[in-house]
Amino acid sequence: MADPALVRRIERAALWAWPPREVRHLGGWLLRASGGLIRRTNSVQPLAFEGALEPAVAEAVRWYESRGIQPCFQIADTAQPPGLDAALEKAGWVVLTPSLVMTAPVPAEAADRHATELLHRPAQSVMNALCEPHWQDSQRRERMDILSRIRRPHRFALASVDGEPAAAGLVVVEEDLAGILAMRTQSRFQGTGLGRAALARLLGWAAEEGAKSAWLQVEEDNLPALALYRRFGFETAYRYHYRVRPAG
Repeated sequence: MADPALVRRIERAALWAWPPREVRHLGGWLLRASGGLIRRTNSVQPLAFEGALEPAVAEAVRWYESRGIQPCFQIADTAQPPGLDAALEKAGWVVLTPSLVMTAPVPAEAADRHATELLHRPAQSVMNALCEPHWQDSQRRERMDILSRIRRPHRFALASVDGEPAAAGLVVVEEDLAGILAMRTQSRFQGTGLGRAALARLLGWAAEEGAKSAWLQVEEDNLPALALYRRFGFETAYRYHYRVRPAG
């Protein structure tokens, strides 16, 4: 069973690591909104709750729809109240993106600094590695907007091949927790070890910042990513999925 205290710590850190444009408190829930397509910044984070469930769900729906956002809940193992997921399922809300939250100790040894660059800001080269070539400009802007809102200590790792951005990722440190986010290896460079090099560099910097534990979120069917993370000692701490209200 997931440790509720650990879930709260990680989810609080995740709020700072991938910050929405707008947050509203509703009976212990956090309603996050940014616009765009990324559900993490456009969903209810229900870590605590007090009050009547049905009116709260109705108010959350109204709040999101008034912003042109499809109502969505991020349902972790410890979502509150305990009957929330079942109530949403009964009302016809559908499950999307079953995911794992994984944790690992931050290794004390330094990473190979020759394989990657470490950057303070998401330069164009970083964005070219973090974004797929077929993404629309609006998707790139949405990601850049989120990155520009990060206020906690953070760094980007970038691995390149002959000047071409190949793999990148982000680490954000909150107290002794290091969040690993936005890991991506461009398709033509997958299997080359560059994603592993970027992750090692991020964890190395987190260790220098005093982080003791690292966390990350990954879709449960992303087998290559899971294999990489397990090589670094990451294990499942808890699970979550999204519940989305169908349109109409």
